[in-house]
Amino acid sequence: MNHQGGTFRDGWSIRSIAALGIVMLCGFQGCGRSGPVPPRALEEGGTLWRIEDGGGSRTELAGDGFYGGARGAGAIYYAFFEIETDGAPLRVLQCSADGTIVASRLLVRDGWEAANAILRVTWLRGNRVFVDTHVNPSLGFGVEIDLDSGASNVYAGTTFAWDTDARRVAFLCEPPHFGSPPDAPSKLLVGHEEICDVPRRLRSELFWNARGDALTAFIPPEDGRPGELVLVTFPDNAPRRVERFDLQAAKEPP
Repeated sequence: MNHQGGTFRDGWSIRSIAALGIVMLCGFQGCGRSGPVPPRALEEGGTLWRIEDGGGSRTELAGDGFYGGARGAGAIYYAFFEIETDGAPLRVLQCSADGTIVASRLLVRDGWEAANAILRVTWLRGNRVFVDTHVNPSLGFGVEIDLDSGASNVYAGTTFAWDTDARRVAFLCEPPHFGSPPDAPSKLLVGHEEICDVPRRLRSELFWNARGDALTAFIPPEDGRPGELVLVTFPDNAPRRVERFDLQAAKEPP
């Protein structure tokens, strides 16, 4: 197999053999054969898009205020209302880090059709997400969804706060936005369990401790009315305990 001037004695040139090798290698490795590119979800310019054909086709999924996203465990989760579909159901997508869609769930809005915007999406644990929706300043719906099983829980309220292990959610259930007396109280709940009444205030906040066994409700003074600090503890193998502390409104300077 000595070669002379770049040509083997049997007539094969070095260039011909190299070309044949490339063809054979491509045949073994599937060179030149590509399957369909999976669709991706892309958030851009306040709009959520579905990208197909490697970027050759894009479809608007939802505009600003009608979707939200969260990251967790190496995945991206998007939730949006399919406003072009009858009843505007909630669609939740699970995407890989580059936006490739790997799972999808559609949730019919049974009993919470009044939700008109998505405030935020929160990744919980595993493949669970929480979607905080808006109806009016006194009412929203929090929707917990398990993308693996499709199971869901819906909570009517505002000011949602999950504990660090995503086992319990606390929130406020406020009196109706229109027609309620000014001194009508809100209700503090954990899950579907009512804890106690608290004063109704616009800027109330809820906090869990790091262990997830104590909840603090900060109800600030407002318009000369006192506020309240409510501490709820959940001891192991014991009933929950509720402690309340008054917060006096600041006095006007003389």
